[in-house]
Amino acid sequence: MFTGKKVIALCGFMFSGKTKTAGIIAEKSGMAFYDTDELIQKETGLKIFDIFNESGEEKFRELEHKTLTELLPALKHAVVALGGGAVTRKETLEFLKTSAFLVYLKVSFNEIISRIAAAPETEIKSRPLAAERNFEKLKKIYDSRLAFYESAHLSITCDELTPEAAAEKIMAALDLKK
Repeated sequence: MFTGKKVIALCGFMFSGKTKTAGIIAEKSGMAFYDTDELIQKETGLKIFDIFNESGEEKFRELEHKTLTELLPALKHAVVALGGGAVTRKETLEFLKTSAFLVYLKVSFNEIISRIAAAPETEIKSRPLAAERNFEKLKKIYDSRLAFYESAHLSITCDELTPEAAAEKIMAALDLKK
């Protein structure tokens, strides 16, 4: 299933555990770990929240696409945590599906709300869509992204899973060695 791909890319809605799960997979498998949001922040010197507020989501998605198309071809055995909306741009989704093994961390909307409620305020404030706390708007965004997420090579239901358990499940499905 995973053969031929050098990179695993985790997608899913905010608070689905992409960064933590990717970090655990990288640590346990010896793969390199990258987080596209961190890479964009490093490159621009701006927080994701500020990029959204100052330049808008479309500009951010352009930066995200550029980051991925420059990064992925150079990687060997890496796991990448994507931004929650990375797969909503057609060109980015197509690129990811041919350049990486795309894994969807599937989390129900109710569980997303629970995770937001339990998250530290600093984590919420760093995420433009969560910071608004407009759950009706979040639900519309969540619903609009489902078809993109579900086109991933592999889906893992994570409502009841810790990032550690999700990582174990992904590693088992892809036959990654510890």
